[in-house]
Amino acid sequence: MIFAKFWRRGLVGAVTVALAGFVFISGMAQTSGQNGGGKEEQADTRPGGEEFPPFPKPKYPVDTPEATRDTYTFAALHPEVVKYVPCYCLCSKTMGHKSLADCFISSYGTSKSPVVWSKHASECVVCTSVGKEARRLFLAGLSVRDIQIEIDRQYRSKFPNRTDTPEPPAELHQQHN
Repeated sequence: MIFAKFWRRGLVGAVTVALAGFVFISGMAQTSGQNGGGKEEQADTRPGGEEFPPFPKPKYPVDTPEATRDTYTFAALHPEVVKYVPCYCLCSKTMGHKSLADCFISSYGTSKSPVVWSKHASECVVCTSVGKEARRLFLAGLSVRDIQIEIDRQYRSKFPNRTDTPEPPAELHQQHN
């Protein structure tokens, strides 16, 4: 009798695990079908009509594909901003990064593409957070210098690993329209 009681519990547990696994796999299959079977996102178009390459497909995404696209696009369209925004993850020590620009962009202006993306920011919650905040501040009309000051204010006390990012030149101390 005791054996039958445990056997039934074991069977119920096994059926529950199998059912949960089936639901999970079914959900993953539906999600994969919605985004092209797990392939990289489609290329985006710059305001001038030139296409960006497909955005990085992170193994461990830290944000939504839309937010990732928006932040990467901001970094590509506004190098004059992101190269003066510090990053606070360990990338300055582990990867030699000098600013947030290095977290999003590997290089600018190759013959095949206007940018070559760095996958680093798409998998780093600190880089993504700093990038989203820099974009928000820029869209609010802050100058590059004010963006740098505000990012430092928000992140310096929480994260001691600031990149050695230079201060922007005087002409970038003015607010933009």
